[in-house]
Amino acid sequence: MKEVNACYYVKGRSLECETLLAMSHRSGLQMDDYEELHISAKEYLKEAFRMIRDKVLKTRGIGKVRAIVAFGSSARPEDFVIGSSDIDILVLTDRKSNKRQYFKFRDSRVDVTYASVEEVKKAFELGHPFAFILHDDNVILRDDGTFSSLMKIRPKVTGHTLRVLRNSVFVALGLAIESYFHEDYERAVSHAYHAIRHFARYNAIKKNREAGRFPISNEEVSKTLIGETSDLFIKLLKKRGKAVAKEECKEMLERTIRAIASGLDLKHPTLSFVEENLQGEVSLILTREVGDSMVIIVEAITEEGIKRLEIRESYVKEIKNLSKYEKI
Repeated sequence: MKEVNACYYVKGRSLECETLLAMSHRSGLQMDDYEELHISAKEYLKEAFRMIRDKVLKTRGIGKVRAIVAFGSSARPEDFVIGSSDIDILVLTDRKSNKRQYFKFRDSRVDVTYASVEEVKKAFELGHPFAFILHDDNVILRDDGTFSSLMKIRPKVTGHTLRVLRNSVFVALGLAIESYFHEDYERAVSHAYHAIRHFARYNAIKKNREAGRFPISNEEVSKTLIGETSDLFIKLLKKRGKAVAKEECKEMLERTIRAIASGLDLKHPTLSFVEENLQGEVSLILTREVGDSMVIIVEAITEEGIKRLEIRESYVKEIKNLSKYEKI
């Protein structure tokens, strides 16, 4: 892959016509809708990449910039939803850094991670999911050859890969439920979409570890899902970035909880059960896997003060703090 002036070559697969047709029939979208969204997202991202590259190069105190790379959905215009998807950027430098930078480009949040070559190599050695996404789907905004050389290495699937993907399912699901109680239904749907996507990736790589990779694009993820979970994923895709009513959001979240719990063979509470046992204003929600159960942890502000609950399939327990649940 190479950089050519202001034109960026996207490494990855285009959506196949027959797959798009199948998805459009199931979701109610037409082929023209996909083409229009794809074109507008492509132009939007091209403008964003110019701005981001210039902004990063003007940032002080980060050392020598070796490469600037977009990855994730911003490297796949067909998956990028303006106003919902983040623009994820990796800046390779000649020094270690914990620096993260956030800023806005129009309706999108830009998330910039600064890392050294050694830190990225370590992620590849560990088999972190980030390494697979970076390797398979990227757009080079600037490169002195360091990034291209690094991409000759193929990350390997490890136990760490599976652990991070499985944990990511519960993190995204917790954020979806929290957003629901904060009445941000659009964001709740977006997080539920990510939860199902993590779930699909985890299942795919667990079933076929020898494949050496997991599904990344929405097209690939859709192909791994069957039955109700497949229909749910298509519905979540269709609703991303659009206004969603409370009851519709709740229905999709109930289905998301059920699909994940069933797929991982876990007992689980329903969202309705959580609502029935809530008091006060929700400040935080976490979803965790404990033994053979999916557990929803709620922190709420009540008239008596802060109240914390551990909610399981059929019972609720008040807890003193969140320390045992904060690490995942």
